[in-house]
Amino acid sequence: RELCVCPGARNAPWIALLSANPDLFKTYYHFEERSAAFFALGRIRQTGRPMAVLTTSGTAVGELLPAAMEAYYSGFPLILLTADRPRYYRNSGAPQTAEQVGIFGTYTPHTFDLEAGSASGALQSIRDLALTQPVHVNACFDEPLIDGRVPTLNFGYLDPTKLTSNMTSNWAEPIPAEVQDFFRQVRSPLVLVGMLHSQEKEAVYQLLLRLDCPVYLEATSGLREDRRLQHLRVRMADGMLERFAKSGFTPEGVIRIGGVPTPRIWRDLEGKFKHVPVLSLSALPFSGLGRTSILWQSPLEVSAGSLTSELGRLDWRILPRNLQDFFSLDHQDSGILAQALRDTPRSQRGMIARLSRLIPPGSRVYLGNSSPIRDWDMAAQSEDRGLQVWASRGLNGIDGQVSTFLGYAAAVSGSGAEADPIQNWAILGDLTSLYDLAGPWVLSQLKNTTVNLVVINNGGGKIFSGMFQQKEFQNQHGIEFRAWADLWGLDYILWNEIPETFSSDSLLQVQGRSRVIEVQPAQ
Repeated sequence: RELCVCPGARNAPWIALLSANPDLFKTYYHFEERSAAFFALGRIRQTGRPMAVLTTSGTAVGELLPAAMEAYYSGFPLILLTADRPRYYRNSGAPQTAEQVGIFGTYTPHTFDLEAGSASGALQSIRDLALTQPVHVNACFDEPLIDGRVPTLNFGYLDPTKLTSNMTSNWAEPIPAEVQDFFRQVRSPLVLVGMLHSQEKEAVYQLLLRLDCPVYLEATSGLREDRRLQHLRVRMADGMLERFAKSGFTPEGVIRIGGVPTPRIWRDLEGKFKHVPVLSLSALPFSGLGRTSILWQSPLEVSAGSLTSELGRLDWRILPRNLQDFFSLDHQDSGILAQALRDTPRSQRGMIARLSRLIPPGSRVYLGNSSPIRDWDMAAQSEDRGLQVWASRGLNGIDGQVSTFLGYAAAVSGSGAEADPIQNWAILGDLTSLYDLAGPWVLSQLKNTTVNLVVINNGGGKIFSGMFQQKEFQNQHGIEFRAWADLWGLDYILWNEIPETFSSDSLLQVQGRSRVIEVQPAQ
């Protein structure tokens, strides 16, 4: 349905075809392939459909690798449609000639190398794919690139079924034996819930109620603020292990649901707690750990639903082991943190706390790298205000975050005259923003979409300051972001302190304008 197109000479046949058939696809044009591919990832997340990125040949193809890696670990059907010179040029070193077939290695499990007269069989193979991974389609074009009349095309009616429909038709699945053994051995688990898709949340919620044990809910799960789960919610990731020790509640095992968790305790399962059994429920084939654990790979609607039923049939119950003491300590430390945030409103976490209250209800919120994700989970308000929170965490990379957010924000922009009523907010680090300075190029094509790019500028990668003594790790700088806003014609706001409310004369009150909001925390 949608394409990201990076025009060049070798893919001129496609450009001419799209130009002559403007209603064939919703098409976004970008001059820079890396940003275009990350934009496509955001669109895939929001629409639930595959999206293709069309490039010319040579180094343009290599620019797609970072997004292909992210798509692979996120389970996203990113279609990489690359133009190539004829096959007889390969290994010649001729200009604009690269060995493009296989260039993405592991990250495109399905690769198709096409030339004139050989496409029909490959196209049927593409139709038969389960689109849960990136696909590389390499097409060879010989001279002349544009020859004769450009045809008019009409695909006719297309089935609107989304990707997830064929994954959720079977709502029962046998419980793997190793999962059954896990619950025979573990009667006092800790649950960590990472990123979920919207269609997964209800089944996961029902499972959490059935487990009735402590659960840490990341904001990207969509369940962090759910009123129905607050009695089970662990509020503080920091110091969790110390509270276990003080209360006497020691989890016998860990259950991870959805995306790979971000709290430190997940990393500790590879170190001091590598003896603790771990069960992961995920639609993706990755355990998220570098040691032995149990992975039940299945659509979460299926695995969570089946497990809820099975635990009910077995009358499984958590063994009460000082849970009340643990929750009391957790609430006490959470209250201490809340007061500290109020006392230090210019600290980075203090600013995140106030920003989470300032963002209007129902907004989309994109958390752009590891520091904002952890700070939001720790400091953001807990009232259920209908925020849609997402982060791109397949590979935890810093690349392409601005572009991914813009693809995500463009979800309901269409041809109508009315602007999208949903506000879009990205919370990004300064280095993250510098990595994707070209991203806003596409904004002029998103006629009905406005965005707020919040850049937390603390002069470098401060997340490394507590990890390494050498300042070189931080990439310290004195850059401000006003010029970036000017470059793309965006409004610019500088905040040294987050306001309690929007003032009547604030640029934030101007409708239909996108903006860069630079936030400078106290050092």
